[in-house]
Amino acid sequence: MEKLPISKVGLSRVGAPEAIPVRAGQGGRILVFRTGQLGDTIISLPALWAIRTVYPCAQMILLTDAHPGKGFVSSWEVLEQTGLFSHAMFYVPPRSRIGGVMNTARLALRIRQLNPERMFYLGQVGRSNWQLRRDRIFFQRICGISRIHGIEERDWESNLDRRGRNWGDLPSEACRLLDILRRSDLGITSQEPVRFDLPIGETEKMKVDFLYRKSCLPLDARIVAIGPGSKMPAKRWPVERFALVSKRLLGAFPDIHQIVLGGHDDYALGEVIRRFGGARVVNWAGRLSVLESAEVLRRCLLFIGNDTGTMHLAAAVNTQCAVIFSARDKPGRWYPHGDHHLVFRREVACAGCMLEVCKKNRMRCVRGISAEEVFRGAKSILAAGCAG
Repeated sequence: MEKLPISKVGLSRVGAPEAIPVRAGQGGRILVFRTGQLGDTIISLPALWAIRTVYPCAQMILLTDAHPGKGFVSSWEVLEQTGLFSHAMFYVPPRSRIGGVMNTARLALRIRQLNPERMFYLGQVGRSNWQLRRDRIFFQRICGISRIHGIEERDWESNLDRRGRNWGDLPSEACRLLDILRRSDLGITSQEPVRFDLPIGETEKMKVDFLYRKSCLPLDARIVAIGPGSKMPAKRWPVERFALVSKRLLGAFPDIHQIVLGGHDDYALGEVIRRFGGARVVNWAGRLSVLESAEVLRRCLLFIGNDTGTMHLAAAVNTQCAVIFSARDKPGRWYPHGDHHLVFRREVACAGCMLEVCKKNRMRCVRGISAEEVFRGAKSILAAGCAG
């Protein structure tokens, strides 16, 4: 979850405010607060494009977190190439309390020098009322931003049972962010199309074409992507089950190939699947940029994987997903955008635990999902695609 710039943050030196000229008629400067990694960034894109639609001439500046040395995908790796923002400001966790206070003061000074005319607070769901009050004090009183959209939003958590009872249908995080804007009197309505608009260019397409040729994949090959990894252990379905589903699909559909996607840490998992599946499986985990992965997923018939940023990337390029979800979080919140995806989720007594590592119950919710049911679900999707 995100760390807010209140007393325990650091600040990177990325573009001083005075380096951003503002000309008359451009609409001033808008600060957008959004943190997180790949999935958090992808699902925020519809809200970010909606802001740009309302303020086509304004200079939008992103305020986000950074985690040097941890191998996370920074939001800027995705957003820089969209053209939505002219500038990014980062903060990092401090090494000491004193350093945190000093860096927070520096951040506040830079925001005051930036002098944004308004701010969009797109913090992640889960923030308590006291955290919202704290952030409002920081941004309004200390940073001097008078118009902030989203800071008054109340969390859904107070109306939900922590043990998983009576949750009902939760809107996705993408819809929650859009609802913040729709309630901000900006003229954004639910009738407007949801835009992801990832900036996949010729460079990415040429790189993927090259990898296809190098891996002896026909450019018109029928591809299934597999994402077996996750940086959060509590979300990982056993790799042996991915391998079994992979092999059974290869047997059921002799004309399909499979590509394993993910980060560098997922390469070893991909090798398990590749060795089990044989020559029609290639392991590209750790070899692609975010937009190159998006181009691969755009060409795929189906994505099978865990609840990860790669899943959200697949949904953003309209590739159907069959996803294994743990029960650590509320149902619906992080499901892939759209109503044509297949989600596998087991309700258990400990649902809603929010654990990142599950030892006590040995990942009962994830392990309760069998390879057989995932295979059948994926097979039905591919069979329907063949019929179509």
